[in-house]
Amino acid sequence: FNELKELEKMHFHALKPYLPEKGLYGIQLITEGYEETSFMMSNLIKVCIVALENEYIPTRAVARPHHNVSEVLGYILDLIPHEEMEFLDTVRKLLSEQKTTTAQYIQSHEIKEEKVKDLGGYPTAQEQSFGTVGKQKGQ
Repeated sequence: FNELKELEKMHFHALKPYLPEKGLYGIQLITEGYEETSFMMSNLIKVCIVALENEYIPTRAVARPHHNVSEVLGYILDLIPHEEMEFLDTVRKLLSEQKTTTAQYIQSHEIKEEKVKDLGGYPTAQEQSFGTVGKQKGQ
C-alpha cells in the first residue's frame, strides 16, 4: 500500500480534488489570459458547428457524435468566465462614472475660467483683500 501511495505522489498530478466526497475532481487549463481563453472557446464552438453540419456516421473512434458535441459545448459553458465578466462590467461602470464626474469637473472649471477672463483675469492679492474683485476700475 505504501508503494502505491508513493506512486500516487509521483504520477497523479492532473486531477485536483474539487469535491472528493462526491467523487468530483478538477483539472487545470493553462492559458495566457482572457483573450486566449476566448479564442479557445470560439474554436471549440466552431468545431461543434462543423460537426453538427456534417452527416454523422458513427465510427469506432466516435461512436456517439451527438453526445461528444454536447459534452464539448458543456465544457465551453464551464470555460465562460461569468464572474470576471461581472467584474469587467463593474469596472466599466466605475470608469464611466469617473469619466462623467471628470467631465463635469472640467466643464464647471471651464465656466469659472471664462468668468475670470470676462472679469479681467485673476484678482490680485490687493483686490482680494479690499473686496474689489469683479468691479470695474473707477466703480
